[in-house]
Order: sequence, then C-alpha cells, then structure tokens
Amino acid sequence: MIKKFVTSGLGSFYLIVTQSLGYLFITHLLIRYLPPIYASAWFLFISIALFVSIFDFGLSPTLSREIGFSHGNEGLDKKRLLGTIYTAVSLNTIMAFVLLLVGIIGGGAYLHHVFPKVDYPIISHAYFYFLFGTFFMFLSNPFFAVHYGFGHVATERFLRSLSWLLAMLLLYIGVKCNLSFPQLGMLWLTQGVIVHFIARVYTIVKFKLHFLSVYIDYKQLPLIIGPSLKWAVMSFGAILILQTSNFVIASALKPELIAQYAPLMQLATAIMTLGGVVQLALVPMVSKLMGKGEHQKIRGILLFSSRTTLCLVLLPAICLLCWGGEIVHFWLGAAFHYSFGIMVVLLIMSVLESHHVSCAAVVMATGYIKFMIPALLSGVLTLVFSVCFAHYWGLVGVALGVMCAQLMTNNWYAVFVSLRCLHVSAGSFFYNLLPVFFYAIILFGVGCLLSYWHQSVGLWMLLFNLLILSMVAAIFLMLLYWKNISGFCQLSRKNHHE
Repeated sequence: MIKKFVTSGLGSFYLIVTQSLGYLFITHLLIRYLPPIYASAWFLFISIALFVSIFDFGLSPTLSREIGFSHGNEGLDKKRLLGTIYTAVSLNTIMAFVLLLVGIIGGGAYLHHVFPKVDYPIISHAYFYFLFGTFFMFLSNPFFAVHYGFGHVATERFLRSLSWLLAMLLLYIGVKCNLSFPQLGMLWLTQGVIVHFIARVYTIVKFKLHFLSVYIDYKQLPLIIGPSLKWAVMSFGAILILQTSNFVIASALKPELIAQYAPLMQLATAIMTLGGVVQLALVPMVSKLMGKGEHQKIRGILLFSSRTTLCLVLLPAICLLCWGGEIVHFWLGAAFHYSFGIMVVLLIMSVLESHHVSCAAVVMATGYIKFMIPALLSGVLTLVFSVCFAHYWGLVGVALGVMCAQLMTNNWYAVFVSLRCLHVSAGSFFYNLLPVFFYAIILFGVGCLLSYWHQSVGLWMLLFNLLILSMVAAIFLMLLYWKNISGFCQLSRKNHHE
C-alpha cells in the first residue's frame, strides 16, 4: 500500500509541477510579450473552454470510479467492464461535438459582446483555433480515465503532463518568432491533436481495446449517467467558483483588467493544484478499499489526506504572503500592477478550498456523491457576490466574492458531510489537524522575521529566504511523518531482501 501510494504520489507530483509550471510559464509569456487586450482574451478563452467542458457531464471521473470498483472486486466481470469503457468513450465523443457547437456559438457571441469591434476579428480567429484544441483534449479524457481507474496513476499523470510540456514549448517558440495572435491559437490546436493521438493509441494498445464505431451498452447507462450527472453539477459549481471572475471583470469592469487579476488567480490555482497531489494518489486506493469493504483504512486515509494537504499548501501560501510582490515582479516584470489585497484574499480562499476538497475527494471515491447542491449554490453565490462587490471595490471585490461564497457553503459543508459519512468524530479530526496550526504559526513567524531582516530583497536574497523557509517546513514535516517514513523504509528493505 505504501509503495503504491509513493509511486502514485510521485506521478501526481510530476503532473502538478508540470501543470503549475505550464500555467505560470504561459502566463509569463502572455503578460510579457502580448498587449494587455490579447493577454486578457487568452485568459478568457481558458475560462470559456472550462465552462463548455462541463459537457463531459462527469463521464471521466465516473468511468475511473467504476473501473476502480470492478478492479477491486475479486469477481471481475471483464465483459461488463469493457462495455462500461466503450459506452463512456462513445458518449464522450458525442458530447465533444456538442461542446464544439456551444463553444462556437455561445463563446463567439460573448467575445463579440465584450471586446471592441476593432480587436474582435483577430481575437475571434484565435479563439476558434483554441476551441478546436480544447475539443481534441476533451476527446482524450476517457483514455486518461481508463489508466486512472486501473490504478496506473503515474502513467495517467505523465500522459496529461504531455499537454503542458507541448503547450509551453510551442507557445514559447511562437512568441519568440513574433507569430500573430491567431497563429498562437493554431499552436494550441497542434498540441491538442498530438496529445489526443498519443493517449488514444497508447490506451488502445495497452488494454487491447477496439473503437471501430460508436458503441453504447444501454444496460450500463444507469450506472454511468446517474453518478456522472452528480459529478457534472459539482464540476459546474467548481467552474463557477474559479472561472466566473474573468467574466465578471470583462462584463462589469473592463476586459483588459483581466490581465491584472488572472495571474494572481493562477498563483492561487497553482496552490490548489499542489494540494491535489495527495488525493489524486489516494482516490484509486479508496475505490479499491471500498470494493473490499475495508472502511477503517478509508477513515485513516481521510485523516492523512486532510492533514497532508494543508501542510503542502501552507508553505507556498505563506511564501506569497511574505514576498508576493517580489515574486510576481520577478515573474511578470516590474511593470505588472501587483495588488496585495487581491493576493491575500485569494490565498485564504485557496488554502480553505484545498482542505475541503481533500475531504470531499476521499468520500466521493467511495461512491457517496452528495455535494451537488452546495457546489451549485456556491457557484451562484460567487457570481452574485462578485458582481455586487466589483462595483464597490473593483478587482479586490471580485476576489472577495469568491472567498465569501466558499466560506458560506463548501468550506464547512464538505468537511461536515465527510466526517458524517465515514463516521469520523469531529474531535479526532481536529486533533489530527492540531500539528498543522503549529506548523502554520512557525512558518509565518519565520517568514516575518526573514522579511524584517531582509527588507531590500533581490533575486538571490529572495531565493535564500524561500530556501530557509522550505528547510524549516521540511524539518517539521519529517518530525510529523517520522512513523510513516520509517514504515516505508522497513517495507523497502523487506522487499529488497525478498
């Protein structure tokens, strides 16, 4: 179990690093090399693509969960399992064309509404290429899900990371060659086609699948559609929470202001993505344990996941809290307008979001998917609060709208339901998190001292401060997880001797 977790964790960590670097590097290219109106348009493309990706309707996570259940069951019905895979892939293909149609009509109309007429022709041209790249990535989702469901998490993480590696490489070449904005969209389409071809061919060969035509096993539809719709509603709520801001800024303020807000949201998103390392590695194991009826181990995983996730996200959050301005200026240039207020609000939101997601992911891996209404309510409240607050406090108000909506819904409800579903007492849960509070206080104290001693921060001094804070975090975590580390070392020695 420990060896499997470490392997999956390393694969997940590799994807997290690649994805986070991809976000940050592409944002660096957009802000430094493109006019603000085009950089803002690209961020809006991403938001539109994520909104239309709701037409996945939760098929991919549902497919992974069903494969995990079947794979964890000793009486494996291979024919039924193949029917589930073929049905999910066929439904995904149909919905991909729906995504494309809605994206062209709805997304194109919205861009025409918010951008000036003089810029719209170039922006719309680039958008259509971007949307077709998203279409091919959408087609790849069930193939990723097959690997994830069978427990090949490292393989699935590597295949997904190819998209970001190619995107970084191609866009870097594009901006250095002074390609036009539509040509950059063509490069995004190119990486989507390449990754889809690799994912499709490798999955078919590895698992000996055959996709000669659309195939739907109608007996499997109830097992797929019911849970998928629940996932879809929750995903829509999550998209509303994290992607509504760009639409609010474009509609209620000015579209070019997206370029001032989106990079800070990217940093917050990178922190939340880092928090996903643990649950991404643990979810396949939870599904298998559920299939075997080992509920006590699942409770242990919940406690481990919540504590470890908070430890992971607090380090970068405190680094940004202490030296956010310096980090952003080295990343995007001194001309970028950094807002400390926006950063603080988004950091609080990202830490609380990572924590409740770590709890909800474990519970949903057991098949208990009861977060639809809170997720949707949180998304709607995000939209309402962001629009209202934006008129009073501008971009800071947009960030406040996101945080307040989360505080009123998911941040407490997801934790409450997770504890109740897995029969974990609130006392033991919060006692498990007690070391995290000391961890946060120590890191913040050290960060404040370093900031006070080194008030004039250059690049090397900034790196030195980050190294010191990381070393303090590493020492604390080694002491906190010493039993787990010792257990893994003993297991490794035992396997080596055998």
